[in-house]
Amino acid sequence: MGTLTASRRRELAELRLVNQGLVDRPFATPLEAVTHLVCLQGQHLPGVLAAPALRVAGGTRQQVIEACNRGELARGYPMRGTVFMTAASDLAWMTELTRDRQRASAAKRFVEHGFTEEILELAAETARAALAVAGGSLSREAVAEALGAAGIALDSGQRYHLLVTLMVRGDLAYGPLRGRDQLLVDAHAWLPDDGTLEARFNGDEDAAITEWLRRYLAGHGPATLRDFSWWTKLPLGRLRKLEAAATATLVQYGEDALGETLWGPSGLVERRSALGPAVRRGRLLPAFDEVVLGYPDRELIVEAEHHPKLVPGNNGVFQATAHRDGKVVGIWKPSASKPGGEVPLIPFAELPAVALREFAAAYCEYPHPD
Repeated sequence: MGTLTASRRRELAELRLVNQGLVDRPFATPLEAVTHLVCLQGQHLPGVLAAPALRVAGGTRQQVIEACNRGELARGYPMRGTVFMTAASDLAWMTELTRDRQRASAAKRFVEHGFTEEILELAAETARAALAVAGGSLSREAVAEALGAAGIALDSGQRYHLLVTLMVRGDLAYGPLRGRDQLLVDAHAWLPDDGTLEARFNGDEDAAITEWLRRYLAGHGPATLRDFSWWTKLPLGRLRKLEAAATATLVQYGEDALGETLWGPSGLVERRSALGPAVRRGRLLPAFDEVVLGYPDRELIVEAEHHPKLVPGNNGVFQATAHRDGKVVGIWKPSASKPGGEVPLIPFAELPAVALREFAAAYCEYPHPD
């Protein structure tokens, strides 16, 4: 294992910012931005509505909401036990690839909650029937009420686990938004018919994983196969067998601190150079953004001494971040509604006046809730 110099760390961090579209905002629509990144960590709904908007030229939160309402974007559990936003056309086949592993890892909790496969089948039929009667979408509370009426009474923990299991199975997904809530839909009816593993890849899992790996490296790179394995929990050994096919159109950006090859799309160094000082300008990102959560090597952008401030109590709840000069220099507190006044910035150390002006500008440009 090696150690990256400060300049190398900054270079990699800035190349990732450029590739993720946070500097020049190259994407025309939220769907284009999400498709490029493949999956965006989505348990914080306000954050995942802001994340694509920050990558679209003139992007707004409302554009992301409308993309969800049109069925272009959805949230579900495509790879591990947390919710992600994806293109609706990608959600089904990705979830099929990881469904059995996800269910196996949650099998003990499934039994502890008192569930059986018979109860799960009844829940799936009941939820889908209720959604059909309601016109296609319902809140989690309304689906839980329908389950209760069918004899499946749930406490809060049971409800959460059962609904997640139904999403992992491919029965449900999060679709349109109503106010501050994203509603549940019947995944079989809402998601595109051509988005299944069979329709997209003729059921070939290796072909599907190869495509997923290629797209992750193309959208998150410079990144490694080990990064993708950590991100998806797909076995690294299997990925190594697919590396040549997945990286055929990509280029190498050296190695990371573990000696793993860093892959990404061509032209990132040139884009970074052409963008000049804009790459290092202060910017505000939402909680759980892929710049922070899309890689295991978080210390590339966050000094170890500041990591506890990013995730207080190490409880898995990541704060919204302030970035400058290729690293996280503080956290900030987004408002639940369109705010005014000073930036609610909590820097890790004293910042120069020019940085404070940059963050003030970024605060004005941030896609706050209306």
